[in-house]
Amino acid sequence: MLEFKNTSVMTEKGGLSSPFSLVVDPGDVVCLCGPSGSGKSRLLLAMMGLEPVAQGFITLDGELITPGAGAYFRKMIAYVPQRLPQSLPQDPVKLSELYSMAFASSREKPDKGKLLEKWQHVGIDKSLFDKTLDKINAVDLRTILLSFTLLQRRPIVLIDGVPQVMQAAMIIRELVSMGSEVIYTCRENKHECNKLVNL
Repeated sequence: MLEFKNTSVMTEKGGLSSPFSLVVDPGDVVCLCGPSGSGKSRLLLAMMGLEPVAQGFITLDGELITPGAGAYFRKMIAYVPQRLPQSLPQDPVKLSELYSMAFASSREKPDKGKLLEKWQHVGIDKSLFDKTLDKINAVDLRTILLSFTLLQRRPIVLIDGVPQVMQAAMIIRELVSMGSEVIYTCRENKHECNKLVNL
């Protein structure tokens, strides 16, 4: 269970994001909605202990999330970034390689068969698995990254810039059915959520 109490972070312009208080229980879907620069992405980083909280606090099962304790909490979190890290190799990387990288440091073993079964269920083209990342459009790639979380089976899933497509909505529903807490950011929400925070 995540809890926010009068929580805000520094924004890109040096101000504070709108403070809010909220309890997130297993199966909840929370939308952090607001314009660019309102602190949405930094709030997700703060939930992982990668960004300090400017005011208030965030706890997970009653334990305070801080940068010093972040590594412990990140083991319980699956994170879908808006953009891939710059640290990827410069040569065109295949999606299959990215899939292996996503599971490299975890106990879960990548299972292509299970992944492609999930893709078929939500309507993702299986042929994308063997394409290079430069041949996959940004929305499809973020939706595919979101699909990886179905196999990671973490109690908390954070999605920075949720794809506003049907496949993403179906994946979120399946994550909820597995008991995950799902928190996503967007500028304008088109998905169903049971808790909305306007920043």
